[in-house]
Amino acid sequence: MPITSLAPTATPSDGQSHRWSSLPGVSAAAALYTKVIDQERFALVITHNAAESQEWLEALKFFSANDDQFCLLDLPDREVLPYDYFSPHPDIISARLNTLYHLQRQSCGICVVSLPTLMTRLCPKEYINRDSLLLSIGQQLETKALRNQLDDAGYQNRDTVFEHGEYAVRGSLLDIFPMGSEWPYRIDLFDDEISSLRTFDPENQRSLEKIDQIAILPAAEVSLDKQAINHFRDQWHVEFNHNAGACPIYQDVVAGIPYSGIESYLPMFYPSTSTLLDFLPSNSLVVSMPGNHQQASDFINNVNERYEQHSIDPTRPLMTPAKLYLEVDEYFSLLMGFPRIALSSDTENASSNPQRGQYTCDAQMNPQLLIEDHAGNALNRVESFLSSPQRGKQTAKHVLFCVESLGRREIFIDKLKAISVDAHACDSWQDFKHIISSQKEPQTAVAVAAFNHGATIPSANISIIAEPELFGVTIKPKARNNKERNLLADQTIHNLIELQIGSPIVHLDHGVGRYLGLEHMPVDGGNGIIIDAEFLTLEYAGGDRLYVPVTSLHMIGRYMGGDESSAPLNKLGSENWGNAKRKAIANIHDVAAELLDIYARRKAMQGFAFAVDKESYNAFCEQFPFEETADQLTTIRAVTTDMEKETAMDRLVCGDVGFGKT
Repeated sequence: MPITSLAPTATPSDGQSHRWSSLPGVSAAAALYTKVIDQERFALVITHNAAESQEWLEALKFFSANDDQFCLLDLPDREVLPYDYFSPHPDIISARLNTLYHLQRQSCGICVVSLPTLMTRLCPKEYINRDSLLLSIGQQLETKALRNQLDDAGYQNRDTVFEHGEYAVRGSLLDIFPMGSEWPYRIDLFDDEISSLRTFDPENQRSLEKIDQIAILPAAEVSLDKQAINHFRDQWHVEFNHNAGACPIYQDVVAGIPYSGIESYLPMFYPSTSTLLDFLPSNSLVVSMPGNHQQASDFINNVNERYEQHSIDPTRPLMTPAKLYLEVDEYFSLLMGFPRIALSSDTENASSNPQRGQYTCDAQMNPQLLIEDHAGNALNRVESFLSSPQRGKQTAKHVLFCVESLGRREIFIDKLKAISVDAHACDSWQDFKHIISSQKEPQTAVAVAAFNHGATIPSANISIIAEPELFGVTIKPKARNNKERNLLADQTIHNLIELQIGSPIVHLDHGVGRYLGLEHMPVDGGNGIIIDAEFLTLEYAGGDRLYVPVTSLHMIGRYMGGDESSAPLNKLGSENWGNAKRKAIANIHDVAAELLDIYARRKAMQGFAFAVDKESYNAFCEQFPFEETADQLTTIRAVTTDMEKETAMDRLVCGDVGFGKT
């Protein structure tokens, strides 16, 4: 391997710390990857933040592509602030549980985590292992017992499975979207035996590929089985002096309802908690960046500030920061037992003293290669670099340019051809190694890798140059793909805060009523348990009242019919609302027919088709300094597509001030 010599040969033992300096940009990931592969061991990389974690992940994905021996994991941040009122997105919980489950079973690889995430206390390792389930073809399976196990593990029973943490039973078929899985699974039972396992597409519910085995992880980091709820109930009276009856979280948890923001009470559900360090394979290396101590102190100070700000609500008592997060001294004390490596990109003040565990690595920052768009020869710096005398026969220097996408790769290869440089298109780091090992002359190649900072490694005669070093535009992390949401979202009420006393609202089945507020009523929770539940009170014509559980918010929506003060109220039990809905549907058909006629005539009109210079347009897009939202991307594609058509354009872009229309 051409970069094997980049990492020092010495390795710290338990409790020792080494320092590797002169590792700018991507060279740090390259050095650690070679070390891990050479010694067949595991390493934990602690970054400062999520952006730095993403940079490491992209670099490690590139170097380890097609390497079956190597396992790359990351523990993503929950993406909610300390003591927030929200729980993480199900996809984030899925990724976190997947890492916690598989991390214990690895021997060679790297896990990347940000320091704030590492300082957060986690559910115990025993919970992850106890509530995980392996299913395979031919296995005996009792549906009722499995449903009970899934309920205890936090899975939600649905009519149709769309998201992580959901399952549905339809006769002999059981659909489930396990945490940590890319696809949901369809389990086909013959009597009590699993006859087939398939993945399926949650969008169209069609079965896809046959598989032999699946792993079902817990649906949440907080267990809501009977044992956990009993432990929570006991701990509540130890932790707090507040009246439990006045605290919604206590009422919800005791009823088995997952409270939004329940992660802020995680330690109350278990006899003890763990940290990510407890999940690491034995003899793991711990790798950190400069400034860790200051960042740890800043993070805990921020947590303490949020605790002071949010602990004033008597209906939502909070656990102290020390119960949810590691103290700074405790954090560094736990790290002391591991073999540790501190990485530094500093090349000027680097010093080597092996007896003190200090090593200088052979890597340098790349020269200035920024492309000047408005210059006569925009690639002048790149051309000078590629034709420099350093690329002579005795000191052959291979250059690998890394760009963000396949399209960018083809564009840049064409740009290099314009300056008489023939570049190889590489699919992976291994592909590039094969090219340079089979050629005596200096080679230039272009690969796809989304990191921001490259490096030059003189001992390996390789320069790795990232796209931002050429174009000056930082590669932005890809936003998580959100599933399509309801197109009537503007009419949907998502939170009780949106409701005002006296406002008219629409119930899907009963029509227009007026909101009078919330009322508490005792309801039968089963097994002789009486639960104090909340209901929305809606008043209809004649003073009739309807009580809607707060869990059925999806059944009500905003009144959109004009002046709210004069909104006509429907009468409960009458046919008025049903007749109004049928009449509205008939009117919709009439309007649709009229619109079809209008659009047919408009479609026949001749418009002007704009010609698009793809290269110039792509260059223009690259100058946009922000990451486009999903709605912006949809709008951009729709407008540009309309402009290229020969038919008349009919589109209006709408949005509030400051929401990115321009």
